[in-house]
Amino acid sequence: MRYRILNILFLFFATCVFSPVNSIAQETTKEEKEIDIPSSIREELHRYMGYEDLLPKYVSLPYDVTMNTNVRGVFLDMGFLFLLFLPILLLFGLKNKWLKIVVGILMMLFLAMSSSTSYSYFHGIPTENIAKDVSSRLGTVSFIQNPLVYLKLKVTQINHGIYQALDRNVVQVISGEGDSTTYPIFFLLFIATFLILTKRLKSRAKGEQAVVYLGLIYSFLWLILGAGVPWYGILMIALCLIYLGIGFLGKSSEIGQLKYGKYAFIGATGLWLIMAFNLRMANYQPDSERGRAGAIHIVPLFYGMGKKDKNEALDELFPNYRPIVEEINNDPDALVYRAGTYFQYFIDRNHERVTYDNQLDFFTTLSENIPNKVTLAKALKNAGYRYFLVDINLAGIDATPEQSLVQKAARLNEFLGNNPAIEPIGTDRLIQLPNGRYTYGFSGGEVKNYGSFIAFKIR
Repeated sequence: MRYRILNILFLFFATCVFSPVNSIAQETTKEEKEIDIPSSIREELHRYMGYEDLLPKYVSLPYDVTMNTNVRGVFLDMGFLFLLFLPILLLFGLKNKWLKIVVGILMMLFLAMSSSTSYSYFHGIPTENIAKDVSSRLGTVSFIQNPLVYLKLKVTQINHGIYQALDRNVVQVISGEGDSTTYPIFFLLFIATFLILTKRLKSRAKGEQAVVYLGLIYSFLWLILGAGVPWYGILMIALCLIYLGIGFLGKSSEIGQLKYGKYAFIGATGLWLIMAFNLRMANYQPDSERGRAGAIHIVPLFYGMGKKDKNEALDELFPNYRPIVEEINNDPDALVYRAGTYFQYFIDRNHERVTYDNQLDFFTTLSENIPNKVTLAKALKNAGYRYFLVDINLAGIDATPEQSLVQKAARLNEFLGNNPAIEPIGTDRLIQLPNGRYTYGFSGGEVKNYGSFIAFKIR
């Protein structure tokens, strides 16, 4: 059964790579690539997955999430333990020589594709320009001067060469932003993995089998449905850690029986925990203006202890929010348009009054139907809207190649700015006046802090 499965997978892969593609199939593939994706979904969810074609997007997803390739931040970092130990566990835990070779080849292809797409995203260049960029960087560094950087670039160069062959012979032939091939490939791999695990786990304890099967099913569902969002895979992360622990520490594990395997695993894991703890703590910087000292927010702590009241805490955590929130709450029937910001937490009946439009689809639809901005402002006022609360850095999350959110944000700024029907009523932008005094405002002095929001009111 095992050899039959491997033969099927090999024939499928060989057919995809080496079979000739006629002109009709090419036209069909091009049509499949041109799919319509709502811009809000593409801007918000696809940024976690990346904007490659479908096949490399899903192949590289485990690498991207582990290495923080697409959306970077400490709050997304789950460490490199999985990529470090999983190949060792799979390769040394497999007894069949041919199966081990197949898994090794698949891992090398995974690394080649993942490292190339992540390099492209990190440096903001198309994948076809990676070879030129790496060659240029290699010309400025030598092995003697900086051996780690030199070796990294060399490995990237080799991986990109493999990726180019895959891209030319596989990705460009069968994949695109939408295709009918990527999902069948992953379903076949899932079935093959399930059958192989069924045979290998036959003599294992029921508890081990349950952990592995649950982890496999959950990981597969996260891969095809989770859009690369790490917290959607919380259970998967925990199960993978349990799986690694069973593999390296379990008495029934081949690796666990190795003389130094268990101690190497414990030592490497302990070192990683120390490094991860230091990295997490070093991420916090003292900031007296925002009430932060080290890893602790002093303001919420003091509020919880009763040493600061609600207004004091709000003023220190969110400067200049309170006057605007009070004005909005004093007008209980007014509707509020919000794009970003934390204002909704402080607005009375926010579930009824506030329209959330972080990706600006609602505004874009309105502005396309009513292009005159004065007329649009009057139409919104007639509909009950009185206030606009806008995040200054709203378009900062836009990682789409076409910069669609940046374009929509520019359209919103054009509507709000120099509009006789709309007036700004507040911001947390900090200005230093010529007399040296600091104030929140839009002009009249030197900008010391660009702030995070601007509030507007329809006249």
